[in-house]
Amino acid sequence: MPTVTLNQALNFSPATETEEILQNVRVIVATVRGTAMLRREFGVTGELVDRPLPEARQALTADIIAAVRRWEPRAEVIGVTYTADALDGRLAPVVEVRI
Repeated sequence: MPTVTLNQALNFSPATETEEILQNVRVIVATVRGTAMLRREFGVTGELVDRPLPEARQALTADIIAAVRRWEPRAEVIGVTYTADALDGRLAPVVEVRI
């Protein structure tokens, strides 16, 4: 299954439909809801700051699944794992999808 991480570069001319879909998922996950002009409901929540990591992880996972289902129906989220830095309080999602 393909995975999406946030550290991949944006490609303005994806060569395949699969690349396009994976990039769309990456953009959805990287966009904080409320920041996309003319489409304020696009993206994922940014309201998890300062929550305990287990609680934030669970809420963000549910939000990622819902956002991908809504904005990129060609991809189905199979799983979400995280690289976390507890000292920094950062969660970096790794999203596994089926196309």
